[in-house]
Amino acid sequence: MADESASTPGPSKRRTRPQGDKSIQRWLAVGVNGPLSEALVARGLKQPTPIQRACLPTAFSVPHRDLIGMSRTGSGKTLAYLIPVIQHILNLPSGSRPSPSAIILCPNRELALQILRVGKAICRSANSVLRTAEEKVDVQWTLAIGGDAMETQFSALSSNPDIIVATPGRFLHLVVEMDFDLRHVQHVVYDEADRLFEMGFRPQLDEILSRLPSSRQNYLFSATIPAMVAEFARAGLTNPIFHQLDSENKLSPDLTMSFFWTTFAEKTAALLGVMQTALGLGSKEPSDEIRPQVIIFVATKHHVEYLATLLNLLDYRVSFIYGSLHQVARKEQLAAFRAKSTDVLVVTDVAARGLDIPVIDYVINYDLPTSSQQFVHRVGRTARAGQKGEALSFVTREDLPHLVDLDSSLNLGLRQWCQHDIGTIPRDVLEDRTEALRSLQEGNGDIAGLYQVLLKSQSLFEKTKNRASTTAYRIAKEEFATGNTRLRDQINPRFDKGQEKSDTEVARDRAVLLHSLGSFRPSNARRDAPSNPSFKSAKRITTSAVPSAAAERVSASSKVQSSTGFQDATFWIGSTPGADRAFDNTTRIASYITAATTDEGQQAAAPGKASQLKWDRKRKRFTNATDGEKGQSKKIRTESGSVIPASFKSGKYQAWRSTQGKLGLFSSTSTRTRNPSQTGSRKVTAPSGVMGDHGRKSELRTSSSILNDKRRSKRHKR
Repeated sequence: MADESASTPGPSKRRTRPQGDKSIQRWLAVGVNGPLSEALVARGLKQPTPIQRACLPTAFSVPHRDLIGMSRTGSGKTLAYLIPVIQHILNLPSGSRPSPSAIILCPNRELALQILRVGKAICRSANSVLRTAEEKVDVQWTLAIGGDAMETQFSALSSNPDIIVATPGRFLHLVVEMDFDLRHVQHVVYDEADRLFEMGFRPQLDEILSRLPSSRQNYLFSATIPAMVAEFARAGLTNPIFHQLDSENKLSPDLTMSFFWTTFAEKTAALLGVMQTALGLGSKEPSDEIRPQVIIFVATKHHVEYLATLLNLLDYRVSFIYGSLHQVARKEQLAAFRAKSTDVLVVTDVAARGLDIPVIDYVINYDLPTSSQQFVHRVGRTARAGQKGEALSFVTREDLPHLVDLDSSLNLGLRQWCQHDIGTIPRDVLEDRTEALRSLQEGNGDIAGLYQVLLKSQSLFEKTKNRASTTAYRIAKEEFATGNTRLRDQINPRFDKGQEKSDTEVARDRAVLLHSLGSFRPSNARRDAPSNPSFKSAKRITTSAVPSAAAERVSASSKVQSSTGFQDATFWIGSTPGADRAFDNTTRIASYITAATTDEGQQAAAPGKASQLKWDRKRKRFTNATDGEKGQSKKIRTESGSVIPASFKSGKYQAWRSTQGKLGLFSSTSTRTRNPSQTGSRKVTAPSGVMGDHGRKSELRTSSSILNDKRRSKRHKR
């Protein structure tokens, strides 16, 4: 709960604020105190954003009120909750601060790292404003995210942190493992709340919610508020105040959008054409310091691997991130892109939420998102904080219904063809890149293999992705599927601007086209066809309309000839499709079992049907779903009634505590505060001689044992 002095000047011993500074006055007007106002101005934040002007007075109100903030990405939601949390901690005496005072929950690790970095920077700036050492306040931050060693996080949580930034899964694991006391938490933040529920964190959030005190102040922020988030807000928030900005237009006014019609087979060639021709992004040039940066969003991690490898071969400086990538690798890839050591970042939707990379010039939707919320978060990575940005999206025939839904929900004006660049890509641009890609795949086995995996991944993605509305399918069929729309018939203005051809050039191109059509001779022969008389005769007969009986005789004769060779019909398996159709179908089905996975590493399932295979860790192989249910990990029921994995209480913390020589610092009956005399807390000590874990004598000494030692030493001196 914010202190009453939050909206008034600080204590008299602090340095006087420059009253004539209009920037500081703007922050003071919304309730921010003097040191924080100066710190924010020193960091270049001259005035609060609209969402901050709406939320900060509510956050500082006394008595406190819960807060829900809804605004588009890049509008300053992070500072809207960090400022009141930090100010509340700075206003408390260092000896009476409960630990932890605030918990910030976010959906992914990259966002957690970003929040930690921004919060520490504000605290450093605030301390630089304060003159004396007595005024300076040390705010302890702790990060609890998946992928890091739990022993390190045990140590961090044992150091009495003020603010914990965490992802829900790992944080609940630590809370259960350590019996971590959350009864004195005063602020809880749910950042990117819609993404928290989309990723399936509802059970973890409910369990964490049951361990928090009812007197806490809640902050819930997101760019969209779907029904699941609204239901959670009604259950977990008390009389919240709802601040919604940009309700009619959720997109930044500084954002320019372009849409390119293409096919899936030509999408990669279209991407290269757009990057090289329309955007002017060539190969890597380390000496060029003003090169634009691009984020490319794709559907699955297999798309990421293929495009990242391909662009690297084409001399682009590429970073890539997807959900199942190791945490250390994710940090390295993101750090390289932030430092502008790379120009292109290929990602799945794991990077669509909350990441604040200072200047992103272009966002490319290689795969069109299936929901308006997803589209808003993707394109929100550019055109942030008043800067210009552009979003480019590729549209295939399968994407048309989703494009109609985007147009309806976001009011893009696509059906009027007047607000955005929309159209196709010139054929000469596509043909050149398509031929280059074909040559590259023929000469590089790695690229060819990754492309085959991508095809399987795309097939499963099309089956499992969200469906558009029924109205969208009807409109797409009536308006977009006809041959008179600008989307399909007109060149996108990004390619058409400044490229008008003269009459002579048009006539020459027409003559070349007619000559190529006149000299075209189709070939029905396969490249790998064997040169034997039976195959040639079969080809001549099948190309002409012959009776089916004759075709059967030709087929029988070819089988007889093949059986006289070195092949044994009992064991021989042909390399061409159809040689052994039963075996071919079996292997094809088996190959699709290990196909695409989703962004977070979970196996994709057919629509409306659960996956038939599950990975058994003990057996080290895939098993049927029924077998997996019998051998699934055990569950335990908590005091709140929630069911969590039994692995959360594995004894790792007890083993770590025994090695560190600690004793009962996180028992459920003790409150972890810096001031043991605080109401509701109890100082935990161990008498001298008490045996610790594993029978080892504790090194902690009581006051009576110290006094006895002093008396003994005095007697010896006498």
